[in-house]
Amino acid sequence: MYQNQQEYFNLFKTTLAKLITNDYILLDLPYFTNVGDILIWQSTLDILETLPYKCLYSCSKESYIKPSLPADAIIIFMGGGNFGDLWKSHQVFRHRVLTDFPNNRILQLPQSVWFKSKEDIKQDAAIFSKHIGDITICLREQQSYDLIKSNYKSVNVLLLPDLVLSFDVNKYIKKYNIHIQEKKETVFIKRQDIEKKDNNSSLYMTNVEIADWPCMQKKTVPTRVIEIIIRIIHL
Repeated sequence: MYQNQQEYFNLFKTTLAKLITNDYILLDLPYFTNVGDILIWQSTLDILETLPYKCLYSCSKESYIKPSLPADAIIIFMGGGNFGDLWKSHQVFRHRVLTDFPNNRILQLPQSVWFKSKEDIKQDAAIFSKHIGDITICLREQQSYDLIKSNYKSVNVLLLPDLVLSFDVNKYIKKYNIHIQEKKETVFIKRQDIEKKDNNSSLYMTNVEIADWPCMQKKTVPTRVIEIIIRIIHL
């Protein structure tokens, strides 16, 4: 068990240095208002900056246009929690890239996995098995690791923590001169999207503010418009 942010950072730096041995592209960027995914994105960039290779191209699934790549370029997919068919468009995007670049090495950064049925897993594994190039899939918890390990026989599987654990909060507090006002308050983050769990656990809490991430809970029409504009700009 790692004790602090720096130890996690060193773990990822060492591990990814072994997996990323050439220039790369970074795909499936989170062009959406989920704070957790955005922090994973920044954590990923901070680690990649320590490696001696160039990012040749990056995009979200919406802004993807097939780039021209060297045969030895590595294709890296962002980590998070969208591997499977809960957030199906992300998995469809992975399939598209596998088809576009059948010979390039693939690295999936730490993900959580969810499929509706064993048949769905079987079909997805079959798509990955057709890829000629080497594939490494990193999973951020044991259940997802076991699922991929037992069903995706053609890929390399690694168990790694969530990349966000390497995020250096103090670095960005100093960089942007952020003033932190300490409060002795408790906030219970309760998601309101497709991953929400209605287990009523918050009913037993007292003196607790219950909310989703502010950018998700208070998403307004202008916010949605801005999201669409961002996606159009990157087309």
